[in-house]
Amino acid sequence: MTSARKLAANRANASRSTGPRSAAGKARSAGNARRHGVFAREALAARKAVIIRTALEPEHAGPLMAIDPALRDELALALARLEIVRAAEARAEHALDAGIASAVHEDKDEEEDALGAALEETRRLSRYRAEASSSLHRALRRLVSMREDS
Repeated sequence: MTSARKLAANRANASRSTGPRSAAGKARSAGNARRHGVFAREALAARKAVIIRTALEPEHAGPLMAIDPALRDELALALARLEIVRAAEARAEHALDAGIASAVHEDKDEEEDALGAALEETRRLSRYRAEASSSLHRALRRLVSMREDS
């Protein structure tokens, strides 16, 4: 059991640890997931370049995809993000399945911890999937709108 003194100290520390307060600090921390997480810049840039080269360039996709380069980049980025999330989800589901099998057969605390971590990862990835899907849908709506206007 935690002592009253330690509990008071923990609460005092927590009240000072509220995250960034300035607009610049908030903007800086808002990009953490893209720097360190599933959507790390390097992975996205590499995947986006492959998508543009293989699917969205007019010489590969034909005249139907002769679109504004900014929209092409937006579509490629959205597709890259969705592909990266799908791959991460597959890894997390595999870890979750392995954790369930271990917990059922061996019933150890360590396996339960791994199972909890895998489950939390799948929850986190579902948020990333929703964000990536929304980005793709926005880009596709822009593409349809541009096609209708021309």
